[in-house]
Amino acid sequence: MYFLSVYLNVSGTDILKEGGRMMMRFFAFAILLSVFNLGAANGLLAQTNNNTATDQVRIVIHEVMGLDLRNNLGGEARFEFTERQQVEQGMELIGASSIGVRSNKDWNLSVRAESDYFVTEEGSSELPVEVLQVRVNGRQDYMPLSGSSQVLQSGSRGDSNKPGNQFDIDYRADLMERYYAPGNFRVSLVYTISQQ
Repeated sequence: MYFLSVYLNVSGTDILKEGGRMMMRFFAFAILLSVFNLGAANGLLAQTNNNTATDQVRIVIHEVMGLDLRNNLGGEARFEFTERQQVEQGMELIGASSIGVRSNKDWNLSVRAESDYFVTEEGSSELPVEVLQVRVNGRQDYMPLSGSSQVLQSGSRGDSNKPGNQFDIDYRADLMERYYAPGNFRVSLVYTISQQ
């Protein structure tokens, strides 16, 4: 706010001649000067209020899930049946693979075989995929595989360091005492993570 002081030097005769007119002019001038100073002061106040501004930032997080699978046996889980006892009792591969889950939602892990039968170098075979079974390491029961997805494990939101979001997979091949023809059979397993 500005303050202005005005001094008038007038003689007594001027005041008497002009009477109250001089006084009226002085008051009018003082009022105009006050109005001008008040407007200028308001302009300065408005400028000092404009030294801040706001902006909005929005973060949108969608469903994010990740699945890491590592084979612990050098590239593939491999069963070699060379003895009668193996054919009749089956074979296990404990801790064959490791799985890590990262998810911002509770999740299900499903597994399925790419086909209902193993294939050979020559093509299809009579060896059904259900002779291959899978489980999460530490569980007692195996689950026979099929061409349809089946839930193998469920867990809660978090990264692979969260308990239950990283685990090993065991495989079991059980020929159910059937003597299938010799051959080199293979099948691919598909693991899929989805929200609960």
